Amino acid sequence: MEIINTEVVEAELVPVLDRDAAERLDGRIRRMVNAVNEHLSKVQELVDEAKRGAISMWRWDTRRGPPTWPMCSRCRFGSIVSSAAS
Repeated sequence: MEIINTEVVEAELVPVLDRDAAERLDGRIRRMVNAVNEHLSKVQELVDEAKRGAISMWRWDTRRGPPTWPMCSRCRFGSIVSSAAS
């Protein structure tokens, strides 16, 4: 048998949680996920409102016409919102 490629793999030992600690951690993760979902729903509502033009911060140069939604969102919020909202 011929060995063609070899690779060094480093492993990390992770301590095993006892049942109580695991359940506490699970609860924290679930609460955090629920909070994130609630906030994302609210963000989506606000983004939809902004897309409808209900807020005055979306001004544009009258010579060029209205900017696209991705352009506005990138300018105002960065790439996180624009990639999710386009």
